[in-house]
Amino acid sequence: MTLIKSIESMENVEYQRNRSFKLRRSPGIGLKRVHNWLNQSQNLTPRDTEKTILTYFSKHGIGVCMPRGPNYPESLLKLGVPPKLLFFKGNLGHLQKPTVGIIGSRKASPIGLKLARGLGEQAALSGFSVVSGLAMGIDTAAIKGSVSASPSTPSVGVLGTAITQCYPANNYSLFRLLSQKGCLISEYPPWFKTRPYHFIFRNDIIAALSDVLIIVEAGLRSGTFHTIQTALELSKPIFVMDLPAPGNQKLIQEGAYVIRKLPDAFDLIFESLRVNGV
Repeated sequence: MTLIKSIESMENVEYQRNRSFKLRRSPGIGLKRVHNWLNQSQNLTPRDTEKTILTYFSKHGIGVCMPRGPNYPESLLKLGVPPKLLFFKGNLGHLQKPTVGIIGSRKASPIGLKLARGLGEQAALSGFSVVSGLAMGIDTAAIKGSVSASPSTPSVGVLGTAITQCYPANNYSLFRLLSQKGCLISEYPPWFKTRPYHFIFRNDIIAALSDVLIIVEAGLRSGTFHTIQTALELSKPIFVMDLPAPGNQKLIQEGAYVIRKLPDAFDLIFESLRVNGV
């Protein structure tokens, strides 16, 4: 499938998502939106459009891969609707290492933030790439921990925005660092406007890319539980820190693996991965 056909297919998926979330169809669906973004005539041939897009990507350090093509993570193919295109900046090779998703609340407690940073450090030192959503709170603390422990920055930030957009904006220094030494991933190209539901599908990607998922601290009504649900559907081991947060206690009651002490975390994780044949 050519890049242009993949873009058209991706736009069709976005249209269906708009309908599912009861939003109006975005103006410029299909190649019209691409041409508007490029500020080019809609009379461009598909070949010229593709060439112009790839020139822009090359200039801005953006890579793109398609399902079953080179570099496309096989784990994403297990999702019900895998991303039609995957855009990235940085080193996608970090996903060749064992991966651990470290997630939780944006409004974390001081102890939650400390534990997230510690888990990120341990992950990097244990040879894992940290996968997280680059949100404030637990996500950011985990990636900062990984960055502090490893010069090669084996961290992967999964975006719910276009690959060129940093959200939240005050995380730009981390966004830039990952684009250079770690990896940023998004299923949304530069011409896509961010929609609230994009973050739900971002969570699916985090779950699919993670060999194991750690919930550091979470409330009961949290996007964290969407990530957990997808991880369970994909048979991923779920770990939770032993904290009093309502979401943590719910997961403990439901049988998640419990990490009671930070130094024990990766001994438990290695054992779980061994048992599960990962």
